[in-house]
Amino acid sequence: MTVMESVLQYVVAPLIPVIGALVVAGLGKLVQLLHAKQGESKLLGALGVGAELVSTSVSHVIDGLKPELQAALADGKIDDAEKATLKAKAMELLKKELPAGVQGVLSTTLGPALETWLSGKVTQAISAQEGAKPAANP
Repeated sequence: MTVMESVLQYVVAPLIPVIGALVVAGLGKLVQLLHAKQGESKLLGALGVGAELVSTSVSHVIDGLKPELQAALADGKIDDAEKATLKAKAMELLKKELPAGVQGVLSTTLGPALETWLSGKVTQAISAQEGAKPAANP
């Protein structure tokens, strides 16, 4: 028996089950990692769709509030009370317009920050309308 045969028979052969188990365990961990990444990817995709729906819904809600916005802009500026009233109406309409599934995903992901985020989107839209008011005729 040669040295190589002895090494194979007495060292490598007993290690084969251990090496096999390590390879299987490593592959199991790799599969878990890939499943986790896939879940993250789906979540990020859902959040992207949710954010797009929120932006579209905010625009739609603001368009629906055009008469109120124009009345508030009659004096050239939306004061704090008018802004608060518009924001409250917009938030109420936005919550009715957003699908429950989208609200659920966003609520699960953002938690208590969802209300603040939606409020910020509405405030941005109202401020944009204020900045885009038509110029007064001289």
